[in-house]
Amino acid sequence: MNWKLRGLGKDMSEIDKKYYGVKVDKSISEDGEIFLYADYFDVINGYLIFRKNEIINFIIAKEKWSVVFEASILDGHPMNVEHWKEVKG
Repeated sequence: MNWKLRGLGKDMSEIDKKYYGVKVDKSISEDGEIFLYADYFDVINGYLIFRKNEIINFIIAKEKWSVVFEASILDGHPMNVEHWKEVKG
């Protein structure tokens, strides 16, 4: 059976990669979010750099992203977050 993840057309062969969510400027993504598979990411001089198989596969310019998190392949919500209190103001 060929399972699809989050309706993104990815099959289960991608499950060995980590799935990341990134909050970005709305000039990059209409809803302010990008989701992608990668082995890991680096932050170098403010640039967010994702890598697959030691090859750079995606870069987000500094000041165009605010948060990166490991996301659930089921619904895109952050993984390994217990809870936090929202800052109001």
